[in-house]
Amino acid sequence: MYCEIEISIKSFSIRLFYLLLDINNVNNGIYTKFWKGETMTLLSMPIKKQWFDMLLAGDKKEEYRAVTKFYTSRLVYKGITHLKFINGYGRDKPFLVVELKNIIIGTGKEEWGAVLGEQYYVLGLGEVIERGNLK
Repeated sequence: MYCEIEISIKSFSIRLFYLLLDINNVNNGIYTKFWKGETMTLLSMPIKKQWFDMLLAGDKKEEYRAVTKFYTSRLVYKGITHLKFINGYGRDKPFLVVELKNIIIGTGKEEWGAVLGEQYYVLGLGEVIERGNLK
């Protein structure tokens, strides 16, 4: 993991706290982060550009993931509060952190990427609270 640290006397303990949270609490893409007085439990997820752009614009309010052992191990009973959607690869890839409102198993909307008749984990999304590396 690449980390850039800027040290100043005033912010040293705060930046060190962020660094420790981000490095030491990563487990299967799930990690904790302290943001504006709130502790978040995030799950990082890749997402295609089309859906990323719709989330960024506020047009898409659900994300769909297959009901598999992989996603069950990351989504069920983990206390996830936010999702970090990442589009692309590399250090400077664009990302969004979005509030996770609920998780249900159901069908999704075709215009938002679901296949008609298939069952998914339907991730109900709230507001976008952080954006990064947007070009």
